[in-house]
Amino acid sequence: PQRSGNTSLSKATWLCKCRSSSKYCKWLIIYPKHWNSSRTKALFNLAKRMKDSGIPIDGVGLQCHLSTGEIDSTRLVDTYRHFAEIGLKCEITELDITLGQSFWGDLNGYIRQAEDYRKIVNVALQEENSLGVIMWGVSDDRSWIEYRQRAEPLIFDKYYTPKPAFYYIRDALIEECTKRGIDPEQYHTGVKPVQDSTSDGIIYDIGGRPVSHPAVNVIIIENGVKRAI
Repeated sequence: PQRSGNTSLSKATWLCKCRSSSKYCKWLIIYPKHWNSSRTKALFNLAKRMKDSGIPIDGVGLQCHLSTGEIDSTRLVDTYRHFAEIGLKCEITELDITLGQSFWGDLNGYIRQAEDYRKIVNVALQEENSLGVIMWGVSDDRSWIEYRQRAEPLIFDKYYTPKPAFYYIRDALIEECTKRGIDPEQYHTGVKPVQDSTSDGIIYDIGGRPVSHPAVNVIIIENGVKRAI
């Protein structure tokens, strides 16, 4: 279903979509560009009507294609909690944060971007009805935005070098593990990432594992130089 707001949503159509869905697969995807905006509230009312009418819905997905400096974590918390009040889960299903032109090549800009990423991740970690965060891409050169304009919206640059946002998110996760008495090392994959090599022709995936055939988002070493392809 694509229509929302005060327009009618066909119960039959929605039920058809949900017929074979498993738990937490019946979702209404919303785009809260401005938390608690009139558009978000209209979609909240739609979700509530669906819930009250017995139409199966487990939660809402939050599309978060944002820009550096526009994150309001207080309103994001409010959004989570309003949906929690009617028994719905929330998941950030598409997250990237565009770096404005004035910040290109400026460390302070990358720090601000990192702070914004951490604000969102912190909210997702603290709210009880949160199911997680899905990044909308891995490296800047593969971003859907980057095909149209320079944006540098992700946590790895085009060479798969971690940007400040990567470390801010990592630290947020480690801190949360510490609060919950969890050893983050128990989740380590055991795969050692590629650091340096002089072996030409070896292709690695993003986890540092050698692969026999090229795929999307891999690293190849040519003439002793590592590059992403």
